Amino acid sequence: MSIDILRTIPNAQTYIAQEDGKTIIGERANVAGNLDRVQRMRQAQINNKTLGVCHASIPLVALGAWCNKLGLSIEEAVANDDILDRFLADGHQKFLVNKGSV
Repeated sequence: MSIDILRTIPNAQTYIAQEDGKTIIGERANVAGNLDRVQRMRQAQINNKTLGVCHASIPLVALGAWCNKLGLSIEEAVANDDILDRFLADGHQKFLVNKGSV
């Protein structure tokens, strides 16, 4: 398999991979900063009457990749709480801020 980097931005790369006559264009992203933010939000117990309750902090690149696998658009996912709940239940609990609320 040959892999070529098409674009690099902070914390992400777009690449093209070719093998057996097939071409894949994909993106790799480092969401460690988002996970650190979630941890800080948990520790700060940011939920209050003024700000409301923050249930999750989901990076769009992670949601977008998951939606692509299922043939959904990000717009569909964001507009539908059931889809977002499914995303969080499908191995993405690490993005939960208030774990008992979802």
